[in-house]
Order: sequence, then C-alpha cells, then structure tokens
Amino acid sequence: MPSVKTEQQRNDHWRCLLVGTFLILCFYLAVGPNRVLPGDEMRFIETSRTFSENLSLNLLKHYEEMSTPLPFIYFGAMGKIIGFELWQIRLAAIIIAVLTLDQLCRLGHIAINKRSHWWLFIASCCLANPYFLPMSTMVYTDMLAVLFVIWAVRAFYQSRSIELAICCAGMLLCRQYMIFLIMSFLAVLFIQWLWQPRQRRTSMQLGIAVLTGCLPFVCLVGFWGSLTPDNHVRQVYINLTRSFHITSLVLYISLCALYCLPVIVVCRKQLLCSYKFCILALILSQIYWYFPVRVSPPSEHGGYLTVGLAHRLFNTVNPSLILSDIVFYIGLVLGIWILSQLIADTLKKAKADIAMLNALPLASVLFFLLIMPWSYLHWEKYFLPAVPFMHLLIMQKAPQATRQEEQV
Repeated sequence: MPSVKTEQQRNDHWRCLLVGTFLILCFYLAVGPNRVLPGDEMRFIETSRTFSENLSLNLLKHYEEMSTPLPFIYFGAMGKIIGFELWQIRLAAIIIAVLTLDQLCRLGHIAINKRSHWWLFIASCCLANPYFLPMSTMVYTDMLAVLFVIWAVRAFYQSRSIELAICCAGMLLCRQYMIFLIMSFLAVLFIQWLWQPRQRRTSMQLGIAVLTGCLPFVCLVGFWGSLTPDNHVRQVYINLTRSFHITSLVLYISLCALYCLPVIVVCRKQLLCSYKFCILALILSQIYWYFPVRVSPPSEHGGYLTVGLAHRLFNTVNPSLILSDIVFYIGLVLGIWILSQLIADTLKKAKADIAMLNALPLASVLFFLLIMPWSYLHWEKYFLPAVPFMHLLIMQKAPQATRQEEQV
C-alpha cells in the first residue's frame, strides 16, 4: 500500500519523534542512569558481556537464557563500542526505543485514517502503556523485538519483501513467541490469495519473504534441538507440563481493554453499543472466577508476587487481591465485549478492499491470544508487542475522516 506524506505529515512525524525522545531521556535521567533496579536487567547485561567477549557456537548453544540471542548480541556489540557501565549500555536501549518510535510513526501514517487519530495512536501506544518508557531506557530484550514487529507490519502493508524477510528473521531471533505475527502474516496472505485473485502475485512474494525470514530461527532451533538453548534454566523448566493456561488467556484479554483505555474512550460510541455482545461478554467472563489472574507457579517459585506493574499497583493498594480481581474482571468483560464486536465487524467487510488492512491487526491479536497461553510464564510485559495491533483494531471503529480532514 503506497504512502505519500504531505508536508504536514512530515512535520507531525518529527514533532512526535522529538517529543517521544525527550520523554524517554527525561525518564532515563529521572530513574537515574546508574541506578540499579529490581528485575533481570543486570543478568541481561552480564549475558551480553559474555557475547561480546566470546561469541562462539558453544556459547550460542549453552548461554543461560531462555530467549533467542539477537538482543544479547546487539547489547554486547554496543557495550564493546560505548562501554558496559550501566549508564552507557542503557544508551544502547534508548537508540532502539527511538528507532521503534520512528517506525511507529511511519506505521501510523499508512494505517490511520485521520490526523487526530494518528496522534492518539502514537501517544496511547507509547505513553499510555506503563512498559514503554521503562523498556526504552533499560537493558531488556523486549523493545528490539517490538521494533522488528512494527517494522515488519509496515513492510507488509507496503509490500516490501526484502524488508519483511529481514524483520521476520529479526523478531524471531529476539523472542520465540513472535511466531504469532508470522502466523498472522501467512493467514492474511492466504485469505488474500483466495479472495483477491489480482493480488496473488504479491501474496506469493510476501509469503515467500515471510517464510524466508523464518529460516534463521529454524536453523537455530535445529542447532539447539529445542526452542531454547541447552542450559541450566531449561533443565529447571523442561519437566513442566506443556499445556494451555486459561489464566494466561484471561490476563491477556483483560489487558486488551486495560492497556487500550485511551482509544476505547475515544471510540466508545462505536464500540459499546451492542447489547448482544454485552450479554455474551457477561456470560463468558464468569470464567474469571475459576481462573483469576494470579502469578504462574514458576514465577511464584522464583519469588514473584505479581504479574506486572498494574497488578502490583492494585495489590499494593489492596493486598487482599479484591481490587485486582475486580479490575481484571472488568477488563475481561470489556475485552470480550470489544473483541467479539471487532471480529464480527471485520467478517462483515471480509471481501472489501479494506479487508487486508483490517484483517492483519485482528489476526495478530487472535494468534497472540492463541499462542501466548502455552508459555509457562505470563506477564503484563509480554503484551507489549500486541499493543499496536489492538490499538489499530479499535481505531478502525473510529469515525472516518471526511474528505476535507484528509486534505489537512
């Protein structure tokens, strides 16, 4: 899908990028560039240092992490250039965050139908998400994966096969569960191949690009003989029964509403208008009381008491868990209500020209909800790659731009 930027759009892009970078730097200084925070950051830095000192096949096979190695290779290389002091290596994280923000702005230009909605999309994806700024200024593996995800979606919309293949490879080499987007791409391309014969050549080219991008990950899995490196951490979790965790599904559907409140408020008249979907949500949401949001057993064994920042906040205010249960239950009701409407709305437009633009965000959210509950862990942070898709999906229901507004 070609995109021609107006002068106003270019100005909006740079304003958004400058404001976002300013906020990221402010957060970096406010937290304290050399302040050690709880979490996995220091361990990730040590793993990255190991990659900078001794990058070898043996290390690639046995490094003590569960995720794929590209972020550690990146931070190791940057650490070798700028240093491994905490304030220095965090600058490497900021570079990734700024690039991610830039790609988010570019995606917004081609996927959002109205200038005011474009601003809301960017702001709510970033500032309304409690993980964006922390992940932008700390040495974690998440933001590099999000960068490749957003870049891949933009390449997909613009039919750029080489970029798409590179981004698919990049995101899988950051996090294994980014396979949800690979499945989304292939599902949408298959539908497009069936329903839009004139687009079959493009569908084939993009499908080949997606599959080509999977090859490095497939080779890595073959090298490991598993989805994770052969290390002590894997031995700890290898005996866990692989199953679909309904508690994880409940958490992520709740976050579909709780982490998207700004766009839900803007589109409330279009979203919260169907009583039949409300009744369906109230019935299905009763599953919450059988599978409430709680810490997964491996996390509990590791000493964690919450599943993320929101859960921690609610439990701090009310340690009895009543408040967190009420909030996540309301989130589940809203999540089911909104998702069911969006699914029905997309199916109605199934064969329209706009269907492909609508179908990818929906397919991505659904495949995310299908794949993530198979993980032995569930965290609010893991929802970060799905946030842009949920926002795009909701904003499809926003009032369409008039011809005059489109020219502004």
